[in-house]
Amino acid sequence: MGDNEKAKEIRRKACEVKEMIQNAMKDDEEGFKGSSVKAMDDFFNAARMMREQNGR
Repeated sequence: MGDNEKAKEIRRKACEVKEMIQNAMKDDEEGFKGSSVKAMDDFFNAARMMREQNGR
């Protein structure tokens, strides 16, 4: 693989990773939540429930 081909492959892979990161952070109007947004929602919901159970 030549230098140009290797550079193209690296750019292609970098674009794939960029898309994965963007999808993980996505929170759109249609209700889709990326894994990072969903994880934060789950964490805050669990903390809220624990607080409510403790009467605070």
